[in-house]
Amino acid sequence: MCDGWTSITRRSMINFLIYCKAETIFWKSVDASGKVKNAEYLFQLMDNMVEEIGERRIVQVVTDNAAAF
Repeated sequence: MCDGWTSITRRSMINFLIYCKAETIFWKSVDASGKVKNAEYLFQLMDNMVEEIGERRIVQVVTDNAAAF
């Protein structure tokens, strides 16, 4: 799962979490400040997460409801 938000210091963050039967686990946070959060950039981030976690372990991807996602 991934969710984008802006911190109180105005930094743009994207959090990645893993959900399984037992629990939800925080995987990592990416500082996207100064980045254009278009579909290409977001796809690259998600593709990197799939590579890190392992393609065979992923059933679906749940994202933020922003248009670029």
